[in-house]
Amino acid sequence: MKEYIKAAFEQFTFLPKMFDTSTTKVQQCGIWSLVWSSIVYITDQIHHFTVNIAGVSVLFASTVFIVMIADYWTGIRASKKEWIEENPNQRFNPESKKGLRWVIKYVTYIMGFHLVNLMIIETGSLNIGVIENLIDFDITSVFMLLLKTIRLFLMFFVLRWELKSIDENLIRLGHDLKIFDFLDNTISSVTSIFKNKTGIEISDKKKEEKQDDN
Repeated sequence: MKEYIKAAFEQFTFLPKMFDTSTTKVQQCGIWSLVWSSIVYITDQIHHFTVNIAGVSVLFASTVFIVMIADYWTGIRASKKEWIEENPNQRFNPESKKGLRWVIKYVTYIMGFHLVNLMIIETGSLNIGVIENLIDFDITSVFMLLLKTIRLFLMFFVLRWELKSIDENLIRLGHDLKIFDFLDNTISSVTSIFKNKTGIEISDKKKEEKQDDN
């Protein structure tokens, strides 16, 4: 009987080895686990913040972040190129406030989405069922749809704005990729048709660029 008990306990001899902090293996495993636990925790908090607080997906927040990094980098490159052309043989010193402005801009975007998300949450929690029953109209759903549409519009607007800024920086660098030419031409055509039909003047980007050139 004692032999069976001893044999059973021998199966657990790995436990003391796992918690022997004096060994290199335990130390490496501990550090590795700490690092990855921190990464998972931070990722979870980012997901919670972007989805539940800001009201946008992690993919969108990450995409805007990467696009803004690219915008900042191409902007610095373009500024350096123009500086060297205007001030030969002089050292280019990028402005630190541009980096701060990039951070403020990103935080402003996220806070803007957060405010819209707060309005969506508050609208969804309104207790106006009695009024809706009286007028036989779902007011809450209409406002929810409107706010979600505004949020979607802002998401595309911010992304388009930052991508266009990258395109402008590339043009300054001498790389005219004409990424948005098709879209700009389409918008110009639509605004022209709208003006002809309604008589309402809408600013045309093509005309603005020509005026700026003159």
